[in-house]
Amino acid sequence: IYQWTALLIEHKTDHKRGMKNDIPYESAISDSFGEAKEFTKSGMTITCAPFLFQIIKKSLSWRVHSVINANDSALGEWRRVSLDRNIKLELEKLISVVTDACIDSRNFENIVHLKNCVKVNDSIALFLRDLFAIVEHKQMHRLVMIYFSRFVAKGGKVWKDGKSKIGLQSSFELCKLRLNAITLFVRFADFTEANKPLMKTWEGWAFYDQTEINRRFFSKSLNQFMNLGMSAFAESNGPIGNVDIPPLQPHWLAELITDICIAASCHRDKSIQLRGSSLLHELFWSQSQEGKATGSSSTVASMYVPFIEKILCILKYIASFHAKSQLRKDVIPCVIFVLQSAPVGLLRALWRKLCKNAEGCGKNAVRYGGFGGLFEKNSVNHSNLDEKDDIHENLESSEGSSHNILDVYCLLNLALATMEYEGSERNTEGNVSDNLEKFETWKQDFLEREEQSFEQRKSSGVGASKINTSASRRWNAHDCSVVIISTSRYIIDEVFRALSTKLMPHSFAKRLHLKVGREENDGVKDIASSDTNDFVLEYGVDDTLVLVRAVTSLYLHILSRRQSDIVVCKALIASVEVLKLFGVRSFLVAVGDTLQHWMRVVLNQCGARRANVRVQALEFLFLLLRLIWGEYGSFTRVRITMLAVQMEVMERIVSTATARFYGEQRLLGLNEIFPTDAAEAALAPFWRTIDRMHQESESENVAFKSALGRLAESMKKLHTAYIAAHTLAYTKNRFKKSNTQEHDDVSIKSMSSHNTSTIGRQFLGLQVASSNEPVSHNEAVEDAFLAAANVFKPTEFPSHRVAWLRKLAGFHSSRNKFGEQATCRLHIYETLKEAAEHFDCLWNTSPFLPWAEDSNELRAHGEGPADIDMIEEHNYHDDNDLMTSSDKFEQQEGYRKMFYRVASSMRDWDASNKYVF
Repeated sequence: IYQWTALLIEHKTDHKRGMKNDIPYESAISDSFGEAKEFTKSGMTITCAPFLFQIIKKSLSWRVHSVINANDSALGEWRRVSLDRNIKLELEKLISVVTDACIDSRNFENIVHLKNCVKVNDSIALFLRDLFAIVEHKQMHRLVMIYFSRFVAKGGKVWKDGKSKIGLQSSFELCKLRLNAITLFVRFADFTEANKPLMKTWEGWAFYDQTEINRRFFSKSLNQFMNLGMSAFAESNGPIGNVDIPPLQPHWLAELITDICIAASCHRDKSIQLRGSSLLHELFWSQSQEGKATGSSSTVASMYVPFIEKILCILKYIASFHAKSQLRKDVIPCVIFVLQSAPVGLLRALWRKLCKNAEGCGKNAVRYGGFGGLFEKNSVNHSNLDEKDDIHENLESSEGSSHNILDVYCLLNLALATMEYEGSERNTEGNVSDNLEKFETWKQDFLEREEQSFEQRKSSGVGASKINTSASRRWNAHDCSVVIISTSRYIIDEVFRALSTKLMPHSFAKRLHLKVGREENDGVKDIASSDTNDFVLEYGVDDTLVLVRAVTSLYLHILSRRQSDIVVCKALIASVEVLKLFGVRSFLVAVGDTLQHWMRVVLNQCGARRANVRVQALEFLFLLLRLIWGEYGSFTRVRITMLAVQMEVMERIVSTATARFYGEQRLLGLNEIFPTDAAEAALAPFWRTIDRMHQESESENVAFKSALGRLAESMKKLHTAYIAAHTLAYTKNRFKKSNTQEHDDVSIKSMSSHNTSTIGRQFLGLQVASSNEPVSHNEAVEDAFLAAANVFKPTEFPSHRVAWLRKLAGFHSSRNKFGEQATCRLHIYETLKEAAEHFDCLWNTSPFLPWAEDSNELRAHGEGPADIDMIEEHNYHDDNDLMTSSDKFEQQEGYRKMFYRVASSMRDWDASNKYVF
């Protein structure tokens, strides 16, 4: 060590002297002879570093082994030793000089020099990693930090960023060298022990009991390893300054590696991006496996709690990537691991800190959206922003402030989109080469197992089960969704423990059920009203509503994605909890025009195939209707929305059944048309849910039960009309397929022989007579269409009324009843005339983007199952503009996609007041 260090320092002094004497420009690591002999000797000395470091390591190991055997020969126990001061100083000099020679920018001028540089750099990292086995961690901390500090420290080396002679960017190659060293430390067997986890010193603490002492303890513990000052070591632009070596603290190596990998993930070079994210994924995966093997998952995950805040800093950058991009698939599982395995008390302390940072965010209408002037006392007046400089300054300061709990919900939405189940391999469509690449990626990330599908059991000649990753990917998506829901519920619980009504008006505060938390059932006193509670959230009305908007948007996002039944039930239960805690008025103001999307997903779950999902969906719907009735005395605010989206929900349910039916037909070699009885069977759970809402209400309020009965009857009328429309489409397609011009008795018998239930049977046998004689089946269809049209009033939702009247007019026209057809046209004219007088205040539905994205998948086999176009063209009058603005918004603010309120969904939408939630 002494000789090598002295030789390198001597050569370094000679080199500086040669620089003054205009010695030619050469590499710091050279294996060839040049004009400057002293510089060549230095290069040869450094090139031998891999061998010399091995000799030093073996020598130190032998000396430590000899000392231990001499002092304690009886025990022979291996202990880490502390190097004496002189050896430690010389070793620090040696590491600094050799590292400076490796990262000299002149090494990138020649490919041979670059290869030698990589070998020497790897030898340094291996030497330091192996020394952890024999040297105390305190001294190893300093040696490792000195090594990584040379990558960002300017002094002691020759550095010039730019393109080299062989086309390499110096700063890029420097990042790759540092990632090489990080790779070796990520694969360090004693990584957890080297970090000295702080949680190992927590003896006797209950991690789940939320007492006041526990909460203070975890808050103090969180502050101990937050902001360890490692970000200065992650600079990616080369040696541009000086850094100080921080003292030894818990989790120092984990913080160093995560900071460097996150910085690499944000690099402008794609290969460095993917390498940084893959190293993060490898680190967290190996740590999770170690935690499972040793039963210390909580201890391991506790080291990475600050990782969540670091990801919040690059949230917009991560959101700019596609949901299934490799970078997001590497980074997001790391966040999920921390949320799942870290101690609950520690995560709650982090949520409290971020909730505190959200105070006053509701006033920032530019970033978090306004509420249409509903709360003038607490909202920002956009018309006076130019006159109020202090408000403008506050908005600017809040943009650059620390992250808050709303950013966490944005991160959770990102995680949902990234970890969503992508479907079975056998259902994947698209380019064959793309699918093969996707399958290979799945095989690398997930376990394969035998899985026999219904199609494989039915198809002939396919007897063996198919090996795929569907089950593993399905469980992975399920676990991630459960973790996200649990995280949100913990956040809500922390908010209601400390929420203060000091800044809220009494009319708003009395609707918050602050003592209805989950702890009340266990007999624990809610500490939000306790005088001894040090942590208080002073939220205003806008702050509370913005938080509710973020929470409800997350649950809506969960319900709109492809989820397991358990996840759907958990999301509905969490939604019920929010509705009870914040009240229906806050819920309606927060969700705004996205209430129609809530009705879509809830009604869709009301038609689920499993009874437990339908029960939870109906419970949420019952609670919402009951609270709205108690608050406003009517269902007006939700009745129109429910009826407007019901046809879309039924169409989606039947479309799913249609896709499944035609898939089975294709495998069986048949070519049958999707029958009416199959459509009615698919809608049978939805019908039972409506009937239960109609007949089994336990409310003793006569007026409420009467209004609920009228609403259920209207929904049943729409259901019956849909079955009638489906029957018309079925008979039309059946006759077209058989090429029958004259419908004889045989066709009547064949159509009437289908096994249908009570509702569908009354519509069969339509259009079987060429004369205009009245037939009972035709009258049933007329009554069904007319009843569905009368459900919608001209001043409430004229487009749906007009759609049903046009359907009825077309039915009369097919039967040559032109008088009745003219009557329908007259009613259409009167409806549009009456609606034109109230055009500015009419409400229209907007497309639900998650459903619009997979509509092609559901209707992959032709026209819709009922051949009914319930969505008129004027309902989507801004469809092209909508898609343009949506695509543009997704590129800039992709992580707020579920918070975004579509511009065309409200006629009074103001461009100066964008709704990002």
